[in-house]
Amino acid sequence: MTSEYKDMNRKLILENDSLLSVNLQLINAAVHPKNRDQSVAEETFR
Repeated sequence: MTSEYKDMNRKLILENDSLLSVNLQLINAAVHPKNRDQSVAEETFR
């Protein structure tokens, strides 16, 4: 059971890291409109 929890935890950590990465891209796009990541924010908020 413990190893299952460890595996689940690892998956959640990886998922969280990728969501944080997307959030940072969106923040960059919002703060710097001429940033190359602007298209990411535009696509997301459409």
